[in-house]
Amino acid sequence: MPERTVRQPTKLDPAPAWTVLTEAPLKGLAFAREAGRVLAWDEGDQLYLLDLHGDHQSVSRAPGKIQAGAISDDGSLVALIGAGARLWLLSADLEIVSDRPSVPDPWALAIDPHGRYVAVSSKLSLTQFTNRHGKAAGRFETRQPLAHLAFVPDRPFLLGAAAHGALLAVALTGGGGGSASAGRLAAEVIWQESLSSNVGRLTTSGDGGLVLASCFTHGVQRFDLQGRNDGAYHLGGTTAHAVPDFAGRVIAVSTLEGELAIISPAGNVRWRTGLPRPAIALETDPLGRYVLYGQATGEIVRLDLYGGSDRSAAKAAPSRVISGGRARVGSIRPADWSLPIASTDEQAETAVLAVLDDPPRIALMTNTNRLQVFTPEGKGLGQAPDIIGVGRFLRTAPGWIAAATDRSMLLYDARRNQARRLDLSLVEITHLAIRLDTFG
Repeated sequence: MPERTVRQPTKLDPAPAWTVLTEAPLKGLAFAREAGRVLAWDEGDQLYLLDLHGDHQSVSRAPGKIQAGAISDDGSLVALIGAGARLWLLSADLEIVSDRPSVPDPWALAIDPHGRYVAVSSKLSLTQFTNRHGKAAGRFETRQPLAHLAFVPDRPFLLGAAAHGALLAVALTGGGGGSASAGRLAAEVIWQESLSSNVGRLTTSGDGGLVLASCFTHGVQRFDLQGRNDGAYHLGGTTAHAVPDFAGRVIAVSTLEGELAIISPAGNVRWRTGLPRPAIALETDPLGRYVLYGQATGEIVRLDLYGGSDRSAAKAAPSRVISGGRARVGSIRPADWSLPIASTDEQAETAVLAVLDDPPRIALMTNTNRLQVFTPEGKGLGQAPDIIGVGRFLRTAPGWIAAATDRSMLLYDARRNQARRLDLSLVEITHLAIRLDTFG
């Protein structure tokens, strides 16, 4: 008997899922998109780690006064800039990993998605990299000091914005051979664009195809990863935050006047409302299902964009991979087939998918770290051996699928339906590509 398939609603019907109140006025908020963890800190320098249900996972007192904070997408590393130019690195449980001097006059910081490197900028136009253990890992200088930093999750790039009218992209590479450069990053500014406004926030989609600079009265300026300005979004008011989901299909925008809006990449306003107080922090779920915002009075709110219908749909059917379609119903085609692919919501939220054309195959990998392969008709071809590590990559080339974590790699021969782990000692894999023409 075919199982019932529930489709994702397309009409927004936002409804608050929960509200958490900090002990002191809220000072900052960061979101671990893959781990589903919310990091917050208040004026009393109390740290809070919340899950997606609003439950406290950990509460801790910071070593000193917090100036800025960030958390990696996988939730493995927290970084804080403290008074006296200190850099504090904390574990996923808010335990101190490293307490070291930061760059002089630190201004902004960012962590790469897998928690391997922290970038800290200085008001002296210097940006320094530190690895997860607190060791120096490289530096570069810019014409203007960078007030905002953002790693591009799916590309070896760091984006930066000066407070006064400059946006730039920095290409990152390993430091080269030799023990002296092992574990270091080399950085090269590959483009820089001038802006006619100050920048209040800098964000990016997963592949860097949608780079958003929140420019207050000049709206949201949109760029691509090559530095081309693709126009601007003007909603009225003074734009403070503009945050896309991972795919760049949903953009949440807040203003200093207290307005919150959801817009499409084409600039269409799908929903807007007024908040009791302006949001001082704003984050978007990587799948575009909800937004998180914080207010200075201490409220942290999760707003489900599809309201009750989204939650009831999640309970009505297990997580699935869906392919194909025949008769068109409105703009959505019904599925030819569906298969259960995850036993928990966490597995479904962190799954990655790839499609191979030659021969036609569908590859799936969840946080169990097992590659699953299906035919276009939905027939399962089995599971590959599990691999150790965190994070998930899937890449394809004619006849092949490569799967990797940050520590292990596996190759699947699609024509022979055979998979094998590569016997390599690897550390901190961040990007992966198959190049058959060079046998690599």
